Amino acid sequence: MFDTAPAHVRIETYVIKAPDGAELVGTLYAPARRPFAAVVLNGATGVPQGYYRHFARWLAEERGMACLTYDYRDTGKSLRGSMRASQADMLDWGLTDQLAARRKLARLFPETKLWIIGHSLGAMLTPITRATPERSRWFG
Repeated sequence: MFDTAPAHVRIETYVIKAPDGAELVGTLYAPARRPFAAVVLNGATGVPQGYYRHFARWLAEERGMACLTYDYRDTGKSLRGSMRASQADMLDWGLTDQLAARRKLARLFPETKLWIIGHSLGAMLTPITRATPERSRWFG
């Protein structure tokens, strides 16, 4: 299945480095013009980032917002090796991976409002993440 987008929506893949060295794979959906807001979408447990692609594309195309989706460490496209061998837990996802994704988006769009949308675990752990950029708003 091909994930095509109109010419005015840019889709880019990024490797996001977490503070502890873990590498996450994220996908940025961005409008051609400067975005109104930049949104990090923290997914639910066991839900790969591709599940959110239509919503992320809609945010970019119809609402003029950039949206970063990503897979938590040792899940989806961020899986390195065997899932069975993973030492990652939900606190890693909430305290480290969510923060890394947020910081990546803040670097990509330094002058833009940063919004956070969380689904299930992605919303529950967001308030305990340290060092949230001051310009961010949370929707869970």
